[in-house]
Formats: sequence, structure tokens, C-alpha cells
Amino acid sequence: DYLDGVAEQYWEIQDLVFVGNPALTALVNSKRKLAETKNINFDFAVKCDVNEMAIPPWDLCSIIGNLIDNALEASLKGPQPRRVSLEIKHEASYFGIYVYNSGAKIPKQQERLLFTPGFSTSGSPGRGFGLYIVKRLVDKYGGTIRIVTQPRTTFIISFPDRRRSYDQASFLENSIPFRATSAN
Repeated sequence: DYLDGVAEQYWEIQDLVFVGNPALTALVNSKRKLAETKNINFDFAVKCDVNEMAIPPWDLCSIIGNLIDNALEASLKGPQPRRVSLEIKHEASYFGIYVYNSGAKIPKQQERLLFTPGFSTSGSPGRGFGLYIVKRLVDKYGGTIRIVTQPRTTFIISFPDRRRSYDQASFLENSIPFRATSAN
């Protein structure tokens, strides 16, 4: 009965796009709807199995959600047509997350401050913690962040593909006469 009620209430959401993970699916589809209300074209493409990334869904959603929120805000300050794009893909030995926006370019002197807690270009109190959180999570999972400002602003997050190291660890663990334990 509950599911029937929910399905009936939200029947008009026919363009829901599943991206391989329920939490990420909810996030990107809700951000797309938010972008529509602000007259921003939001496109996304997930070209790999995000469940193979060695990052829990809540942390992955925190990273992507903060990047998209900043991109949406930046695109509102840029020229028409306003655009934000998200692309997630597997390349060689890493997973890449690309968030593009059509907003104004980030001045070089501000780039190094973007990940400082409390730094914000919006001037609003209580802001400036999103990119700080992103940086901490990216560091936690051994990733890197790069910002490209030409021809559009792009945040590029790279995470190593840990499947190879897990396979190697499994091989080594089974090859030696004792089991090593580690706290994760």
C-alpha cells in the first residue's frame, strides 16, 4: 500500500534516470530538477559502475552534491545559456568525476583559497564549507582535485582504481603462511 501511494503521488516523474546506485540516482535526478527551476541545463553521464569505486555512497554523494551545488550557483552568475554537466567514468587506472559549469571563470588568486574552510565567493555567512568537505573526502580516499578554467570551469576529481590493489592484496594474503590484519 505504501509503495502504491508513493508511486501514485510521483507518477509524473517519468524521466528518472538510473545511474547504477540508488543514492547517486536520487541525487543527480534531484539536482537536475533543481537546475530546471533555475533555467539551467543540467546534463549528466555515468559511464562506469560507480559501485566499483572504493567510496561509500554517502561520501560519494557528498562530493558530487557539493560540486554540483557550487556549479549551479556559479552558472547563475555566468552568461546564457547556463549549463552544468557531470560526467563519471573509468579511465585506465582511475575513476574520474568531472563537473563543468558555464559560470564566470575563477580568478587564479582565488583557486588556492577554494578549499579553505569558510572561504566563499558568495559573501553569505555560514557558507564556504562545501569545497572544504570535498577536499577532505577526496584526500581520505587517496584522490586528487584539479581545476581547469579554460574554456569553461571544470573540477576534475580522480580516484585510483583500488580493485587492482585489492586483487594484489588478496593474492599476497593467500600466498603467505600467516594472516595480517589491519584496522580500516
